[in-house]
Amino acid sequence: MASFEQRIRHLQNQDAYSRRDPLDSALNTLSTIALGAIDAQLTQKNKDDVYDMKLRMSEIDRIQSVHPDLSTYDYGDPIKNSDDFTAYRNEAKLRTNMEIKGTQYQPKRGIMSQEMQDDLFTYGDTRFSLDNTAGILSYDDLINYEAWLLGGLGAGKDVAKRHNWQGLLNDYNDDLEGYVLDEGDYIDLKDKGLVDVLEPTLFDDNLYILSEGEKTNLMKKYDFWKKGFVKTHELPTRSQITESITNNNIADSKKLDTLLGQEQNKLAVENINRWRPGSENEGFGLVVTDNRGNDTFVTEYIQDDGKLMNDSLTQEEFIKDFPNVYNWLYTNGNFESAFRDYYGSLEIQEELAKMPNILSQFESQIADFNTITKEKRKAGIVENQDEYIMDSRIMGDARNMVLDDLQNIGGGVLFSDEAINAMSDDKVQDLMRELQDLEVAYGTPGNMHYNPDVLRFLSLYTANVTKPTRNVNVPNFLGQGSITQDVPELQLAGGILLNLINELKRKGQ
Repeated sequence: MASFEQRIRHLQNQDAYSRRDPLDSALNTLSTIALGAIDAQLTQKNKDDVYDMKLRMSEIDRIQSVHPDLSTYDYGDPIKNSDDFTAYRNEAKLRTNMEIKGTQYQPKRGIMSQEMQDDLFTYGDTRFSLDNTAGILSYDDLINYEAWLLGGLGAGKDVAKRHNWQGLLNDYNDDLEGYVLDEGDYIDLKDKGLVDVLEPTLFDDNLYILSEGEKTNLMKKYDFWKKGFVKTHELPTRSQITESITNNNIADSKKLDTLLGQEQNKLAVENINRWRPGSENEGFGLVVTDNRGNDTFVTEYIQDDGKLMNDSLTQEEFIKDFPNVYNWLYTNGNFESAFRDYYGSLEIQEELAKMPNILSQFESQIADFNTITKEKRKAGIVENQDEYIMDSRIMGDARNMVLDDLQNIGGGVLFSDEAINAMSDDKVQDLMRELQDLEVAYGTPGNMHYNPDVLRFLSLYTANVTKPTRNVNVPNFLGQGSITQDVPELQLAGGILLNLINELKRKGQ
């Protein structure tokens, strides 16, 4: 039983509580309610965060199944951090979009890029290019394109080195503060989806500038684009192309042998086969070799004044007056190729019109060729590109031999004016002698460098045999010392290779 003092103290406490300010009681009540609400909100936020994390984890799993090489560790913590997740997902979107663009890209005319062909791989004559499987898209085409785009940074680095090419994305212009694209470059990249819409420069409507960041982004986009392209395009190797052509032509070859062996076709076949490319162009009775081994060109030709001449011309004279006909005669391995080139070149037609004997012979071959072609169609023999491809390949392989040889001379200094200028006169003379010896070796039977196909390729560089000229010191036979005289560059030994080197230097940016 409580004592008296305890009961009094209890009653006092009750009285104090009843006498508290009602506002205090209200505030106390509101505080209690607010604290409860905050606890509830925190609980809901935790639930939302967990839900968002689960969504991100699910999306990351999906992205990983599509891009297993895309590591989340490169983007911080995409599971817990929404900004990191956004960056990770945007990268995945970029990869997917570029792969789709590569998948959907359809090359025109069987080549990866006409711009690449025009910019880099066409030497001396626009009919010849590194892409030597016309109409057939091969793995070589992709390598060549990568050489054009990336230079020494991609799978085409060896091709780029051979052609003295830095790469479209490796030539930074200090004045313009970026990488320069001309109109053709820009259209090519935009057509493939590798660049977005760019504004031309203020001073030239045909030039476009890529910043360092845009270049880096383009290179990344190309990697993904190439992945999609390779995935959906059959890209045979050279050996696979050759095997396929061989297999497809076996049946046609048997039919053709039978057709050409028929009596009514023999004369036509013999006439067509009179096409003889090279220095012994017997089909036209053109080349005569004297007892000193010098070739002269005997032909009828019409002068500018309309007078018909029948004369002997030196090789240099023939090339000077009829450069396109010369290249046409000496760079086509078979009649079909010559036939196509003739009808594809107004320049050849105009020059040949001035040479009635050669034109007459060629027109008779055209007539017989058309006759045989009709007979082939009747027999169900399918037209194929076997001979054309093999002929183009010969030219391409010959070119590669020459370019590799040039890269090996002096460790590649032939393409560096700075390196040559730093050499002593004796070293420069040694370099020129090595170049001269190589040019002579290509045309010397028995020499390890002798190669008729190389000679065919180099014939593309003899069209300007009488020019350009340069000042050289020659012995003064009228007195002591020497005099300065204009000498045709290509009359000097090694001049043909010098012509090729100059073209490579121009195209090497």
